[in-house]
Amino acid sequence: MSIERKILDPARQGALFLVKNAGKKAIVDKKSIIPGSMDLDAQVRELVSEGLKQTPLSRHEVAAHMSMALGRDFTKTTLDTFSAESKGGHRLPAAYTSALAVVTGDTSIISIICEAAGGAFVPDAEILKIELHRLQGEKRELKEREQLIKKLIEAISEVAK
Repeated sequence: MSIERKILDPARQGALFLVKNAGKKAIVDKKSIIPGSMDLDAQVRELVSEGLKQTPLSRHEVAAHMSMALGRDFTKTTLDTFSAESKGGHRLPAAYTSALAVVTGDTSIISIICEAAGGAFVPDAEILKIELHRLQGEKRELKEREQLIKKLIEAISEVAK
């Protein structure tokens, strides 16, 4: 599927927010909030970096796709400032998070924002199927490694006798 189709097809993006008390006003107990606990700056920077490392696209390609998705110029340098700890004054705007998620395929930033607000990000069924397939592959690989290690242990035990 082309990046253009993904960006222009919001029905495939999943439900962004599943609030525990859906349809009701959020009640915040200000006494239970730990000072600074909702400052997600460092986490967002780390997740931007990880998302950029995990995508097969170069940073230039991510920036080009984001420019197209956002309808404004977006450069690799701008992208780099959102992930650099040394650029504390430059933060990823919330309005750009969905474009970054679609382009990189990484929804972890959206997830932590939803969690911080008391909700959860719910990906669409197709994404869940892909994740399930990936996990099944990992299980298969682990099983094969387990069997290999058992055979090696048996071989070493036989030689030691």
